[in-house]
Amino acid sequence: MCHATTSRCWPSLLLQPDMRPPSRRRQDAVKNPVSARDDGHADRVSESAPAEWLVATPPSRLFACLWGGLAVVDLARLAEAPAWSQTVAIAVLVMACSLRQSRSTALAVAMIGWLVVDGFIQNAYGQLTFGGAGDAARAVLLAGAALVARRLGA
Repeated sequence: MCHATTSRCWPSLLLQPDMRPPSRRRQDAVKNPVSARDDGHADRVSESAPAEWLVATPPSRLFACLWGGLAVVDLARLAEAPAWSQTVAIAVLVMACSLRQSRSTALAVAMIGWLVVDGFIQNAYGQLTFGGAGDAARAVLLAGAALVARRLGA
């Protein structure tokens, strides 16, 4: 015997199937084109291109600069390239990652580029040091490259 306040109690739910028709759910309008709304909202949602948005977002650019910079360093070490050519390659990567970005994102990309140059090109094992005028010149070079690329892509 069920002493619940509702008309159905949980043991009966386990033993007897529910004979009521299923109620209309919210996702029916998206999943079933017959019941879709007439304003076309569900169609517009599925037409967006997430890949374009993902490439243009600042976190994606910072990610690409860091991991792309590490890949550049690895490939340059395999080819035994001199440090100046590795720095130029990182500057090109910083410029590519700064296209059509805000000033703060471009400077953040330049900072990540400088960390890669300082940690893995100037110092072999990721040690970050600030050695004076050379490091400052590389930081200014990368920041300038990022800001120029930012303006070119606008």
